[in-house]
Amino acid sequence: MLTESALEERKWGPFPVLHKLLGSKRSSGRRYGFTSISDNVFEEIRRLSDIAELALENESDLLEAVRDDPELRERTAYELHHLRHRIVELTHAFDDDIRELERLWEEVHRGGRAD
Repeated sequence: MLTESALEERKWGPFPVLHKLLGSKRSSGRRYGFTSISDNVFEEIRRLSDIAELALENESDLLEAVRDDPELRERTAYELHHLRHRIVELTHAFDDDIRELERLWEEVHRGGRAD
């Protein structure tokens, strides 16, 4: 188990200036925080990624299992489609952050002045 200091280093390692400016602040968690009934987007990504990895690494077993069972084939195809769709949706969850970071980068680059 990593110490709190090691976790901080892992988080901020490539961003020493941002760490200096923001390291003592805490995120509100409003975007990706836990709720009382579900985990956050990062946990869902981890779970879905694990399932996708298992499916891809065991492709031949999946194909063999559904070969002679049309009902199982249909249900499996549906779930694979749903899995892919959820992963795509979750990757788009970061689009707003990407746009906002681009805007902030441009503002910082200009020195905080609207030109």
